[in-house]
Amino acid sequence: MHLLNEFPEYLPFRILIDQARRGPEQQWRRFGKDADAVPQPYLQTPPTGSRNMPLAAPPPIESARLHVRPVAESDLPALMEVNGDEVVTRFLPYATWKSMADAQAWLERMSGLQATGTTLQLVIARKDTGKAIGTCLLFRFDEGSARAELGYVLGRAHWSKGYMREALAALIDCAFGSMGLRRLEAAIDPSNVSSARLLRGLGFTREGLLRQRWLDEGQPGDEEVYGLLRHESRSIRDAAGPMPRIAPIDPPYPPELQAEFDKLMRGAPPLLLFRTVARNPRVLQRMMAGGLLDRGSISLRSRELAILRTCARCGAEYEWGVHIATFGDKAQWTPAQVHSTVHGSASDGCWSPEDALVIRLADQLHDTSRADDALWKEISAHFAPDQLVELIMLAGLYHAVSYLTNAIGIQKEAFAPGFP
Repeated sequence: MHLLNEFPEYLPFRILIDQARRGPEQQWRRFGKDADAVPQPYLQTPPTGSRNMPLAAPPPIESARLHVRPVAESDLPALMEVNGDEVVTRFLPYATWKSMADAQAWLERMSGLQATGTTLQLVIARKDTGKAIGTCLLFRFDEGSARAELGYVLGRAHWSKGYMREALAALIDCAFGSMGLRRLEAAIDPSNVSSARLLRGLGFTREGLLRQRWLDEGQPGDEEVYGLLRHESRSIRDAAGPMPRIAPIDPPYPPELQAEFDKLMRGAPPLLLFRTVARNPRVLQRMMAGGLLDRGSISLRSRELAILRTCARCGAEYEWGVHIATFGDKAQWTPAQVHSTVHGSASDGCWSPEDALVIRLADQLHDTSRADDALWKEISAHFAPDQLVELIMLAGLYHAVSYLTNAIGIQKEAFAPGFP
C-alpha cells in the first residue's frame, strides 16, 4: 500500500525543505542539475514576466475547529512530531527531522523564502488545544499572473478526521478573496488517487500529466497537475454536491431559535442539518429532545460505531462525516477502522469481538429490521438489556437522520470528511 494513496493529507510541499546542512549543490542534485527541475522557490530570480511584489499576508483564517496562521518558533516542538515521523515523511521529498536543530533550520529556510515574497508558510492549529498539527503553504507566487501553488502536510495522529479538508477550504476562500489570487495550482503523484479526490472535491480540475517531471535518487517520476480558478472556486460546502432541495435558514436567527442553537452547539455555529430542520421549529425541538448523544448506558465507542455503521449503510455521508470529525478522537478510531465502517464488515481484523457485534447488529437491523436468534444470543452475552435497547434505538434514530440528509441533499460541513 502506498501511503499517499490512502491519505490525501500527504500532498507534498513541492519545495525541498531539507536539513540546513545540505548546500544548494546537494539540494539540486536530488532533483537533477537541470535548473528547470529545481522547485521554483530555490531559484534566485522570479519567472519571466512576473513582478517582484510580495505575496500579501492573509487576515486571520479560521474554521469550525482550526486556526490557519503564520508559523512561529513556538510551533517547532509540535511540528517536530509531524516532520520527525518517518511514516509521514517516507514518501515526501524532504528528509525526516532528526532534532530540533533541523526544525530550526527549516524555520530559517522558510523565513528566507517568505522574505522573497514568493512563499507564505502557515501552520494548521486546533482551536481546542492551540497545538499545531500540520502545515500548509502557498508558494511559487507570481504576482503578475496572480497565481500560486498549494502544498500541505498533516501529522499522523490527525489523519482521516477532515482536518485538511477544513483547513484548505478556509485557505482557498481567503486566497481568492482578500488575498486577491486568480489561480491556484497543485501537483500530485499520479497514483495518489485520494489526493486527486480531495482536490476535485475542492473544485480543482485535472489539467495534465508531466511525464518524468522529477528525478529522485536517479529514478524519474511523473507529476499530475491540478488547477483552480477564482471564478470557479468552491468551498467544501459548495463542492459537496448540488444545491439542497430545502435551503438552511440563514442568520440572524430569531432569539428563541438562537437560544436553542446555543444550547445545542455550546456557542459553535449550528450545523447545516440543524439549520435545515429549523425550517420546522417543532420538528427541530422534538429531534433534539429525542437525541441519544448524552452519557448513556453504552460506551461512546459503541454508540459512535453503531451510528457510523448505520449512516454508512444508508449512504448518509453528511452525518457519517460529522460524527467522524466530532467524536473520532474520543472514539480513537484507527484509519483501518474508519475505512471499515464504510467499506468493510464485522469480520475485518481491525475490530474487537464487542465492536464486531455492534456492526453485525447495525447490519441486520438495516437489512432485515430484525436481529436473528443467533446474533441475539451472542450480543446478549456482552450487553445488558438497557444497553441493547439503546443500541437498537440508535439504529432507528440514525436511519431517520439518514433519510433526512439524503432526501434533502444537505451539503457536507466544511470540517467533515467524506467517505474514504
